[in-house]
This record gives sequence, structure tokens and C-alpha cells, in this order.
Amino acid sequence: MMNSKKWAAAFVGLIVLVLVGIMSLNYFVDPYKYFSSQSGDYYEADENDYLREQKAQHIKKFNPNYDAYLVCGSKGGALRTEKLKELDGYDYYNCWVLSGNLVDYLAYVQYILENTEAKKILLQLSTSELHEFSREDHGDIYEVPAIVSGESKMAEYMKFLMMNPSVAWEELTGEKAEKYPCLPTGERNLTKYYQYYNSTASAENFNYGSYILWNSAKYFKYMDQDVPEKPRTLEQIVFTLREIERLCKKKGVELQVIYAPLFAAQMMRYEGETFYDLLEESVMIFDEVWCFNNFNGLTLCPYNFYNISHFFYEMGDLMVDTMKGKDTGYENFGVLLKRENVGTEIAKRKQKLAELKAFYLKNRTLPYEGFSSAYNLKKIYG
Repeated sequence: MMNSKKWAAAFVGLIVLVLVGIMSLNYFVDPYKYFSSQSGDYYEADENDYLREQKAQHIKKFNPNYDAYLVCGSKGGALRTEKLKELDGYDYYNCWVLSGNLVDYLAYVQYILENTEAKKILLQLSTSELHEFSREDHGDIYEVPAIVSGESKMAEYMKFLMMNPSVAWEELTGEKAEKYPCLPTGERNLTKYYQYYNSTASAENFNYGSYILWNSAKYFKYMDQDVPEKPRTLEQIVFTLREIERLCKKKGVELQVIYAPLFAAQMMRYEGETFYDLLEESVMIFDEVWCFNNFNGLTLCPYNFYNISHFFYEMGDLMVDTMKGKDTGYENFGVLLKRENVGTEIAKRKQKLAELKAFYLKNRTLPYEGFSSAYNLKKIYG
């Protein structure tokens, strides 16, 4: 019969065995692709994995390959680095992160400045960042990784070893979902979105347009009510933007800032005095800011977006062409805001917003562009 010491030893041994089992399962299955990403050249991670870690490790190991870095949220995933090179001849890395926010942007800008010989930072902002200053509480893959934040790498390593094993077990035994890994230079893989577009979008088939419009209906409530103002979030964002500008200036690194295009219906969610104040503050901080977040035929065309929040590669290309000064044939897409015109441009936005709201109140919809419209950018990448 076992005495108390033997029982205790057996119990401790069982605990150790269970812990080793959990750690082994998490390490070898690697459901968040945290361990795989440590090499810096792991290119099988997609948006459901811990991309923040993968991108940081890639920058650490392969930064000699790049002159410039795009820092942004998921909207910027559609800005192709090959196209961005046309701006200035620099080789870019696309450092977009899922549900990007100003906490991420400051952390990655600082990390890039401290660990690379970057010549330029291209910072893309979005009005959706007014919704939340930080999104780290959304889950583990939304946290700034230790390699970027400077927190304990060992503690982070142990955290991923000791994750709930049910996630790893589900990945090991469950039905395998198809993955769409980001490109080696960081861009988001839009293959599945182009596939859906090609199978459902045509002049005769309105399924794709219905999919975008149905998902954007939740924003229609802002047609007859004011958007909630976010003075505290605005204060935090402005402080962070000033810090990013200060860090780049101190390091002698060029900083260019752009606002991403949004689908017009989603723009209604943020179109208010807080956003107008942010535009003015951005111009005061950076002197010049490209704003592609404006009402026009392109942003009123659902076929230019692969969901209500994100645009296709073709619109990203058009942004670059516009910044290069090319005659694209599309009016009002992209405005270079400066101190002398920002007030006028905001007044134009307010006027356009009033027109769209009046149209909606009369017709219960917006004047969207259809599949056959000249504003539907021809898809060349899918």
C-alpha cells in the first residue's frame, strides 16, 4: 500500500506529465503559429494566426531587404509593395496588423526605428481607429508581441506553451480550414475574396452587391442621428501621432501619412466632429496628409471592396497612382490635405454628407454605383 509520500510524488508526477503534455501539444501543433514564426522566414501564417509576432520576427531577421515600411491596420494589407515602390524607388515591407490601432502603430514604428536602417515610414490611418484606441483585449493574437513591446520574451513563450490545449487539439483533429498565408513581403492574401467576387459578381447576378450592402445596413442608423463623439480617444490618438512624428524626426526618417478609403456606408459610422478634428490635427502635425477617405463614385461602388471594411488591390494601386500625380480619370479620389485647404475640404465633406443623408431619407438607400459602372475598378489580380 502506498504511503503519503509516494502518493504525493505520484500526484506531482502526474501534474508534471499533464503540463508536459499541454506544452508539447501547443508547441508541435502551434495553433497560433507563434513558435513557427521565430525563424522570421515562416510564410504560412494568415490573418487567423499571431501575425504581429510573425511580422516582427521577419523585420528583425530580414530588415536589410527593405528601405521602407508600411505601418497600418488590415485595410493596408491591400497595398502591394511592388506598387508602393513606384512612389520613391524604395523596397517596402507591408507591416499591416489585424484590427490595427494606434498602440500597435507607435510600437511598430519605434521597433522599426530601433532595429532597422529604414529610410521611410508610410503610416496609413483609418477612421475606424476612432472606435478604439487599443484592441489588445480582443484576444491573444491582438497583443503587441514582447519582441516589440520590450516585455519578457520568456513569459510570452511560456504563455503560448500553456495556452488552452483545446485550441491545439481542435486544430489537430478537426476539419482543416483552408489557409491563405500573407505574402513574403507582408501583403494580405486576397485569393479567397477574388474567388468569391468572380463567382458572384456580374451585371446579371447581384449576389455580391447584396452581400456588401446587406452587411453595411447597420450603419444606416447614422443617417438620421449624429455619430457618437470620442473626445478622449481623439486626445489619445493625437498624442500618439505627435510621438510618432517626433521619433521619426529624431531618427531622420521620412514619414508619410495617408487615410485609407472606406466603403461609403461605413464612412457614415465615423463622419462627425471628432473625425474632422482629427483631420485638422493630422495636418497640423504632419503638414501634408493624403486623404482617400472621401465620398465619391469609387467609395460608393460596393464592387471595389471585398467586405464592408476593406478594399481590393486595384484600389490600392489607384491610391499610389494618385499620390504620384497620374491622371487616373477619377475625380475626388484622394485629396492632399494641407494647412491652407483642410478647412475647405472639411466643409466640402459636410456638404456631401448632407446630400447623401437627404438622398437616403428620401430613398432609404445611398446612390451606389453598379457592377457596370465606370467606377467599378477592373479586377486584374484575381
